[in-house]
Amino acid sequence: MKLLTTAFEGEQVKDLFKSLDKVGYNEVILKRRLDGEIALDVFTFSLSSLLSGLTEKQLQALVEALDVGYYKVPRTVTVAELSESIEVPRTTFEEHLRKGESKVLLALLPYLKMYYEGRNNA
Repeated sequence: MKLLTTAFEGEQVKDLFKSLDKVGYNEVILKRRLDGEIALDVFTFSLSSLLSGLTEKQLQALVEALDVGYYKVPRTVTVAELSESIEVPRTTFEEHLRKGESKVLLALLPYLKMYYEGRNNA
């Protein structure tokens, strides 16, 4: 079985191969740096890598907010209206929403950086 792997930093590469050594034999076939636009279109990620850190309440808050237009410009609903519609105190709902937003954006950070750098180097 062949497995394609990608890493971005030297330390990440070392850690990756240490982990792979525990599974079985591995060998570097090709090593090269992807610059420019090619890196913008070839990278994929899993939903679990982005969303698995969310609690059920954070996930529910994000889905509800997206469903009713909270993230549209201009906003079509307020946090108070959202929390009222699902019968959760405003401060509690807002905390779930903000923590969920933070987790998703922090999980996206490496991809955002790669995309940003790829656009600027293209």
